[in-house]
Amino acid sequence: MENTKIHNTKEKDYVALLRNKILEQREIYYAFKTGKNETVCYKEYIDDIYGTQDANYINRLRMACFLFYEKIDDEEMIVSLFQEELKDRTTNSFQGIGLSLEVLTCLLKKYNSAPEKEQIFKKNADFSPNNNKKRKSKKAASEYNEKSGKYDDLFLQAKNANFDCACGYSTDIFINNDLNASDLLDCIFLSQDLDYKDVMDLLVAQWRDSVTEWDFDKRETLIRFYSFLEKETKNIELYQKQLESVLSGGKVFDIVSAYCKIIRCFTDIGEYKNACCYLNEVLKTVDYRQVCKFRLFGDLLEAAFELIQKNPEEKEELWNWAKNEFEQYKQRYGNLYKKAIAAAESENDLLYAEKLQKEYKDWWESTRIVSVCKR
Repeated sequence: MENTKIHNTKEKDYVALLRNKILEQREIYYAFKTGKNETVCYKEYIDDIYGTQDANYINRLRMACFLFYEKIDDEEMIVSLFQEELKDRTTNSFQGIGLSLEVLTCLLKKYNSAPEKEQIFKKNADFSPNNNKKRKSKKAASEYNEKSGKYDDLFLQAKNANFDCACGYSTDIFINNDLNASDLLDCIFLSQDLDYKDVMDLLVAQWRDSVTEWDFDKRETLIRFYSFLEKETKNIELYQKQLESVLSGGKVFDIVSAYCKIIRCFTDIGEYKNACCYLNEVLKTVDYRQVCKFRLFGDLLEAAFELIQKNPEEKEELWNWAKNEFEQYKQRYGNLYKKAIAAAESENDLLYAEKLQKEYKDWWESTRIVSVCKR
């Protein structure tokens, strides 16, 4: 049932930190073997923003990684987890492939041969040097083995689970199951995937302290880590440095993007006055019209609509600007509509809010029909 591995090789400290966290799954594994599998089975719920989701996705991913990195031989459990993962892939509103399916695929592949049929086939095939059909026989045997695996049907279901899987899922995926071969950043990203924020926080601090020369990309990486760890206040200085770096010769697109990010940061932490200052700055000092046709401009409009609701002193001027720009903006989407409607209502512009409600409903119906057609 279980093949327990002893890690004799001295592990790097950050690997040991992550592995110890992964090993916490051992108790849940034993509970699963006694029939208590409710924590890893598919559990559907509807999120207001993200639609149909699986409450146990992370739990299942953690268990899959426990089996994978600890090299535990448990075919029955792997098959069970794979089947539960298929339920999520076929119903999830955001579709996707996901690390869980990829890890489970790596685990299940080794059980996918059909040894008895393979031996019978090879016994009847003449692979001798004098056989002029040697190449054809080998090709036929290879194709037979590829198509005769006992879990081919599960892999096919995964391939057909959703649009993303149809385009990008493959059983040829390779993931190294030697955790000690991972570097510090690998461990950070894996702890993020597993939602081990306590471990990730420690590893991020190690990585941050190891950086001797900071550049735009490294700051961007640290920003993403802090955002995931819900430490947005630590990002303020980083966003300011990013903005400074693009202002000294960057393209307009990059400058507007940097402004949008720092505005979003201040908005998220409730510092609306600072957010408004940066919004006004970008509107008055940058030729933002160069990005009016891009999705990025939607971020700028979203920021304006949100700040209007927070009652800044200049909200009337901001509302007039945002309303006018929104009317000309063609790349509208759900969240932008919702924020525009909320801003109109907060400004008591009820006729405009009603107009947007109707447009939003029509937009939603059109996108829903397109989505159904794609499936």
